[in-house]
Amino acid sequence: MMNRGLLARTITILGLVLLTGATTGATTGATRPAIVRARSANATGASVNGPLLVYAQLSGGMRIVTVRNGLPATVLARGLAAPLFFAHALAPSPRGRYVAVGEGARGLWLVGSDGAGLRQLLPAPRSADPSKRLAVGPVAWSPDRYRLAYAVNGADPTHGSAAVDATGIYLTRYDTPHPDLLLTMSQLDDYLTTALGSAQAGGPPIITRLSWSADGRTLAVSLLRPAVGDNVDPGQGIPLILSVDAATGKTRLLVNGGHDGAYSPTTGALAYISGGYDITSIGSASLRVADAAGRHGRVLARGALTGLSWSPDGAALAVIEDYMDGGAFVDTLDIATGRRRRVLTAPRHGAVSPSTFLSFFNVAWLPVKQ
Repeated sequence: MMNRGLLARTITILGLVLLTGATTGATTGATRPAIVRARSANATGASVNGPLLVYAQLSGGMRIVTVRNGLPATVLARGLAAPLFFAHALAPSPRGRYVAVGEGARGLWLVGSDGAGLRQLLPAPRSADPSKRLAVGPVAWSPDRYRLAYAVNGADPTHGSAAVDATGIYLTRYDTPHPDLLLTMSQLDDYLTTALGSAQAGGPPIITRLSWSADGRTLAVSLLRPAVGDNVDPGQGIPLILSVDAATGKTRLLVNGGHDGAYSPTTGALAYISGGYDITSIGSASLRVADAAGRHGRVLARGALTGLSWSPDGAALAVIEDYMDGGAFVDTLDIATGRRRRVLTAPRHGAVSPSTFLSFFNVAWLPVKQ
């Protein structure tokens, strides 16, 4: 049985979902990722971990909501479509005041973490070819509090992102927004062709997640290189995680076969999901934490995992797990102890109300507002 995350990826890669809209380098001499409670409290001794934030399908429609006690609390945005290509489209600011959202053809948006002041920061770029639509997807907020990184994919995967002008990774300030192209999709495609060789040839890349390193110098870039051929299953491809220097665009491979890569906000650790991405590996995903270079990954959880988010103090992860007819869940996982706690459930059967969760697309962890 295909889980919802896999089904959503398959649908979006087929183009059937309508769009509405680290420490850099290897850790010298390290043999295991450094995972510590480096920022478990602010200057007053209070926890920096705020509420969870989910991009979810509720019975009342698609929403971005904060969550308290297992129920929706504050609606930040509504009237959305499922994130195209299953992109991680949520990015809370480091001080918890704002949330940036990649809204496909609608562009890049900003809203207060209290749900106030929703506004567009930047429109989606336009292709020189009017037949080819572009979509803002993954977005990530730099620890410097001002810069956003976001990716632009071709909205129609049959055209191929690498073949469309204006696709790639951009940087902008949130207070004075202006798109600054860091790396084109064609440059990424050229790098993959060189790094992977003909044995792992594929279609033009689709960027699914961006994550800043704790020092703000490096981006972890998760992407899918779609499989090509006459007998390829829908959604099948090679998930990869790259590191990209945020100043120069220099690129290198971190994890071959990993997706949803995210740097810890406090250390050089890289969390990612291995396996379970396409219909050939349903339900076989594992959550791993590695060092900044993607090495020495240790397994923290297994199952039908489709997404993750670090807590602001770097001591825990929130994970999405989806068993389709068996329900979808959001759990928190303590890194040090391995203790797992269920915090959200999307039942597949039974009575529903407008506040009933049906599925989860993204999860993020808001810092306490400062």
